[in-house]
Amino acid sequence: MPRRRALPTELENRVLIASTRRCCLCVFLDHRDDVRKGQIAHLNHNPNDHRFENLVWLCLDHHDDYDGRPSQSKGLKAGEVRAYRDRLYARRDLESQRHEVELRLLESASHPDSNYEALRARFPRELEYLYTPWRLSPLASGESAGPIRIQGKQSYGWYMFGGTN
Repeated sequence: MPRRRALPTELENRVLIASTRRCCLCVFLDHRDDVRKGQIAHLNHNPNDHRFENLVWLCLDHHDDYDGRPSQSKGLKAGEVRAYRDRLYARRDLESQRHEVELRLLESASHPDSNYEALRARFPRELEYLYTPWRLSPLASGESAGPIRIQGKQSYGWYMFGGTN
């Protein structure tokens, strides 16, 4: 067996920042959205494949579950973990964008020639959407969720604009 190569620090930092040290399985399966002690796992189980797309931050329990080989129950699958990781990253990107918009709006509102009220009148749905926490999205009320685009990225069903696809 080839010797395991150390994960480059820059890549390790990229995974930690993208995940904000949240285990995607804890967030979406256990509804625990907090910082967890964990490790970086390789989705393809190859410890020398250090591509960003192949890495995910998992808590210690879920990392053990993912790397383990259950004999009777269905274990965690790479596609499943990848999908939850991508949802977590998309949510973090959206939260970051929302924060940037909020900062710009606050800066704009404090300016003497503020157009904040004009923006609120012009973009009510978008601003309401930005202030809706992800857990309280329209999805919770049973509305259907089609693909949406956020700055050129397509997402499925985690957020909706005004109940339309």
